[in-house]
Amino acid sequence: MKEILAPVVILLLFFSVSCEFTPSEIQETFVEQPDEHAPVLYIEVQPDMDTLKLASDVWTQFRLTSQEAEIYWVKIDFDDSNVYYSDYNSGALPSVHVSIGNYSEGLHYFTIQAFTASNSGSIADKVEAEGYLYEVQWPVIIHHGVDTRIDIKKVEYMDGPVAVSWEKYDYYNFQNYVLSKWSSTQVDGVKYTISNPRVTTVLDTTFLEGEYVSYSVSLNGGYSPGVSFDVPIKTPDILLNEEEKMVVRWNRTQNPKNLGYYHVALKVPNTYSYQEIIKEDAEDTVAAYDISPGFGDNYEFQVRYVPKGFDQPYVIYNSSGGEALFSLGNQMLGFENAMKIGDTENILLYNDGLFYKYNMVTHTILDSVRVTGLTNPGFIRISPDGDFFSYFTNTDFVMRKTSDWGLVSQFTTPIMDYGTARFWSASISDNYHLAVIQHSNILSVTDIRTGTELFRKEGTQGEYFSDAVINSEGDKILYKTYVYDDGTNYLRLVNFDGNKLTELGETTAANPGANYEIIQYAILEDKVLILKCISTYRYSWEERSASDFSLISSFDIPDRFLPVAIDFNKQQLVMRYRFRTTYDEASALYYDFEKSITHKIIPIIEGQKFVLSNEVLANGSGRYLPLNDLIQE
Repeated sequence: MKEILAPVVILLLFFSVSCEFTPSEIQETFVEQPDEHAPVLYIEVQPDMDTLKLASDVWTQFRLTSQEAEIYWVKIDFDDSNVYYSDYNSGALPSVHVSIGNYSEGLHYFTIQAFTASNSGSIADKVEAEGYLYEVQWPVIIHHGVDTRIDIKKVEYMDGPVAVSWEKYDYYNFQNYVLSKWSSTQVDGVKYTISNPRVTTVLDTTFLEGEYVSYSVSLNGGYSPGVSFDVPIKTPDILLNEEEKMVVRWNRTQNPKNLGYYHVALKVPNTYSYQEIIKEDAEDTVAAYDISPGFGDNYEFQVRYVPKGFDQPYVIYNSSGGEALFSLGNQMLGFENAMKIGDTENILLYNDGLFYKYNMVTHTILDSVRVTGLTNPGFIRISPDGDFFSYFTNTDFVMRKTSDWGLVSQFTTPIMDYGTARFWSASISDNYHLAVIQHSNILSVTDIRTGTELFRKEGTQGEYFSDAVINSEGDKILYKTYVYDDGTNYLRLVNFDGNKLTELGETTAANPGANYEIIQYAILEDKVLILKCISTYRYSWEERSASDFSLISSFDIPDRFLPVAIDFNKQQLVMRYRFRTTYDEASALYYDFEKSITHKIIPIIEGQKFVLSNEVLANGSGRYLPLNDLIQE
């Protein structure tokens, strides 16, 4: 039985009734009239609700009390049906069970009648033949299928606290709501207990921006689903001070009383560690790093608001928002792959299903086309003069014009097996030839217009093909092979007449170390340009004759510098220092071999692809810098 704090008290109107006797049967002294003022009768009902709201079965109980008259009997009807009729006994109070499945949804009524003594002192009163009749109705509302799981309607950030609102459950069996909060900053969580069914909004004053929380409201300790919520910390600003060092600025928390400290973390590209700064003053929202950034991949920052009492390592504190990326340079399209379009101002970019023509002088998009089915951006190729570009689908080779994106040819090829490449390298000419080094140790040439294989050369057991490039006219091929007998990589230039290969000359190259290209090369009209590895982490730039492959000139790159980007048309090269975390003046170099110029440049941060064109270095992160802006001296 629910404790009655403020009992429902009903003071009823009454009707007086009396028995009839003939005057001869009653002495005059025994004829008394009932008092004009009826006795006061109180009725307490359980559950103690003015309107009984039911979502489940219930036992009701009725307690009748009067200090002025004896209660003879009680009759209780539910709607039109009698459910209780008996003499009143305060030791055995009237109880009625209501099974809501037996009744329709909506409004119903208990009708309670009570008959009491009249206190007139007459014989009729004494034989309970005279008295007062009381009647009152108690409304009952029945709902079927009410879910005892409480749904949260809204979670709203109030510029500091968080307001959590939920559906009201105002039925007889309500005991309390319990609002629970799980947080990424608190192991035990926070709980609010609400005993009033009409209170359905609570302000959570323990909240701090950036924390991931889950709120749930349970009814009487039962299960209720949670709702996730977070207020991301606003993106901080990353600036460069007068010394070209990085500075972080962020917004002050709106909950300073809950803040333990600000935690600022910087992840330098291609490293696994964080450089961290702690600020314990809620008003101090600036952190300076003693780092001058390099160009290339992004520097990653995150500002966290760490709450008071958080005693775990902050590195495991998963915080929402507060993240920023920083990289030097000007904004442009990001790309997964990019390459020069011949000797023009334009480059071909690919990103997420779209090819773009992008002008590297005006930095504008000239045109774009969407393609479907492209499997690997790394397999995109462009012809030496830039007339065509190609790519692979799961099963097909596709070639298009760079001028208007027109389809030149598409055919099924065995070197692409449902998305799995069966080749090491591919190269296209401007006269519709496709040169391929297949996994099966075969150098093949295919007519792109028809898809017909024109030529194939199979490697021997002691010689293994690994790379090849074809010139614009399709009559010269430069290919790389490894000879097991002497453990040497050979680079061979051959003429191709459509039927056979005629060797013009060869040179050797060394292995550069893990995951770096042994050679990069281009066949121009009368010369071949090569950047090749001559020993571990040592490269040489060579210019050779296209007629006999004889050496014209060479230049050795300093030790431990690795290639970043090459513009063969302008004979320009950018190299970076091998050690990723070195930021000294010698961390990157720029060469212009036509002008015989060498410059030290700002550090180059590897990660995404670079492209060098028209003396502008661009990175796949979507940034570019003119070479003059990279130079340190």
